Amino acid sequence: MALTSNLGVRKNLSFLITLLFVLLILMVPVTVMAAEPENKVVSVTVQKVYPQETDKPGEPIALFPGALEMIEAKARYADGSEINVSDQAVWEASNPEVLSFDGSQITAKAIGGTTVTARYQGCSGSVNVEVSPVIDIQLHFGPKRTSDPEYFYVPVINGAFVVHKGFQAQLYDEKILANGAHVGLWPPAEFVSGNDQVAKIRSYEPTIVALEEGETTITARLGEYTKAFTIQVVAEDAAANAADVAEAATGNAANATDAADTLEAPSPITVYLDGKKLAFTQDPVIRDDRVLVPLRGIFEALGATVQWDGNVQKVTATKEKTTLWLIIGSASAQKDGQEMLLDRPAEIIEGHTMVPLRFVSESMGCNVRWDDKSCSVWIKTENMNVIPDEPIAGVTVCSFEDAKEYVLKEGILTKINKVEFTPTRFTEFGPMDTMVVGVDEFGNEKAVWVAQNQYDNTISVESAVLMKDVISLDKILLFIQSKGIGSSDLKKSYLAPYEKNQVNWFLIAEANSKQYYYCFDAKTGEVVIENVF
Repeated sequence: MALTSNLGVRKNLSFLITLLFVLLILMVPVTVMAAEPENKVVSVTVQKVYPQETDKPGEPIALFPGALEMIEAKARYADGSEINVSDQAVWEASNPEVLSFDGSQITAKAIGGTTVTARYQGCSGSVNVEVSPVIDIQLHFGPKRTSDPEYFYVPVINGAFVVHKGFQAQLYDEKILANGAHVGLWPPAEFVSGNDQVAKIRSYEPTIVALEEGETTITARLGEYTKAFTIQVVAEDAAANAADVAEAATGNAANATDAADTLEAPSPITVYLDGKKLAFTQDPVIRDDRVLVPLRGIFEALGATVQWDGNVQKVTATKEKTTLWLIIGSASAQKDGQEMLLDRPAEIIEGHTMVPLRFVSESMGCNVRWDDKSCSVWIKTENMNVIPDEPIAGVTVCSFEDAKEYVLKEGILTKINKVEFTPTRFTEFGPMDTMVVGVDEFGNEKAVWVAQNQYDNTISVESAVLMKDVISLDKILLFIQSKGIGSSDLKKSYLAPYEKNQVNWFLIAEANSKQYYYCFDAKTGEVVIENVF
């Protein structure tokens, strides 16, 4: 009996030990998982995609009936990272009668106020919008349309703008709203000349062309509001005298001649590196609407060593562990063994190797932009994840309305679901195309990219793709995750054409104190560009 009792006790004790051991094993992963906090969204902010310097924090977005504005929603995570969630957020307006949504584009429909809210993963952000009527229009003259042009000086004598025969300029309408706001939003006013023989108006991005001496009236019409401006066309020397007289009357005679001269000759192109002006023996130039810059001067200023092999016309630049080279006349370059495409071949001008401005940004990882109003190039060696929103010199972005009208009229699409601007590169001021997504005659979802020629206003298709042929962004993200890049590290992702018949996924990420620039073939998923800085 004693032996049997001891055996029972041992069995019970063995069972209890085994049970305790199993419980300990089950508790381990629970403890580990609890120790790893989830990277949750902590806040969402809503703001304009293209803010102006005059915008003040906390002030409502000012619109007029019919005006368009692009807004975006950004989610901030617990680890401090931030990502654009405009396409994933749920948008709503407190007063839907005031404005309508087309993706993240808002269109003012009626006078009044509303609050626009974006909701994402349990968090929300909002911005106030105030729609007021136009009570006045101010007319300005300047270069081709940019977001913040430097206007030409045009004298006003006896209430008339005085210009010389042959004068050409973009017309800019500054709208003054009833709430006191000054805006230059799309759409622009419609301008009509009372006498096309004296001065003609080219309707798109309205441009005035002074043809013959005389006087005419230019009428600006925006909805129900109209305002007339008198234009007097005179001989060139008379226009210069008028400028002197008008400027002297305001105490600015010294500026009159300089302002008039800007209409005749373009300013030299200047280059700034981190705010410091660079000096070259060969200035940058514009060729076929592309800004070309001296490779050696800029790369050496960035700390790279540049070597020239005259036998094969090869340029090699090295910086730390990065080596890149190109051949004069070639439309491609090599960076650390990987091919990079140039939108214009490198060429020699006055003994200097000149390359497209975009090549500097994509090869050296800088934030590079072209400022059309001052004819200047700005290079920054930090904050490289910024994607500017303006096209490069000579390229015209097709408006939303013109793009939609074109694809429907040409039968390319039968229904439109979304329209947006997409940059076709990484970090330069353009170029940008207008992407229209919709349904074609066969019921297929299709994305079409169009652009508009700034000289004859013709619209053309840059590229198109059936969405069923495009690899999903989720599959692309799986690849970058294998590189140690998480979804919260992603700063920007968009679909855009790189070449005429090639559509790519563009991704920009920041992780592990590095900047990642990826370009994938949208159909095959093949890596086209992989730059890490």
